[in-house]
Amino acid sequence: MKYIITAILLLGLSNLHAQQPYPNLSTLKIENLCGDESYILIHYDEALAKVINTQLNKLPMIHQLYASSDQHEENDIVLLELKFTTTELPNNYYLVFSWGMSCDPGFYFIDGKTNKSIGGSPGLEIYIPGGNSIYTTGHLNSTFNKRRKYSFDGTEFNEVEPEFYYVGLETKTLKPITLYTDEELTTKLAYLPENYNVEVIAAKRTNDYSSKIKYLIKTELGLLGWSTIEITAFESIQIEGIYFMGD
Repeated sequence: MKYIITAILLLGLSNLHAQQPYPNLSTLKIENLCGDESYILIHYDEALAKVINTQLNKLPMIHQLYASSDQHEENDIVLLELKFTTTELPNNYYLVFSWGMSCDPGFYFIDGKTNKSIGGSPGLEIYIPGGNSIYTTGHLNSTFNKRRKYSFDGTEFNEVEPEFYYVGLETKTLKPITLYTDEELTTKLAYLPENYNVEVIAAKRTNDYSSKIKYLIKTELGLLGWSTIEITAFESIQIEGIYFMGD
């Protein structure tokens, strides 16, 4: 019964991925120099944020972050000066975008009072709707386009880790795979041949990096089953679009 309920909920979620969350937010775009996506997208509430969009090393010398620029990468971009609620005065935080050490883009926040980082996330897109939560998406340091939620406790941001991550990848098999009815992969459900259309619905949260990840997969007939997916560092092996750590 638990499996059936989970499957129904996940199928419902897969039908919602085309909807735009937080349509009331404004969007800042910066050119993506690290991948196929055209832009890095920053969605924010104009009532809570002021656009800066300036590299750290090009800030005016009188700016409070200029003195701390040696603590960060010089090409990092200060995107927004912001607060998380309308009762905060003044804007006490900054959102910064970094290209990463090896083109692994991500976002992090700086406390304007201490000029120290208070946490962040890899990603190509970020939503800052106000309140204590932010959301990021991006196929970075993950085997799929990972949607993440972070909560701010007043001191730092920490990820709110779900039991399942939504994948929503409509793709095909590159090699035959076996689906199982259970997460323990004990009872066979279906054998899928090469070049078979599938949708990877979700991934089980795990601290392991590669073949330990379990995916919930939907067949053309609508069957739902679990499988691990063989992968390498540079290419998909069994399912097109699933890569080791997103590289």
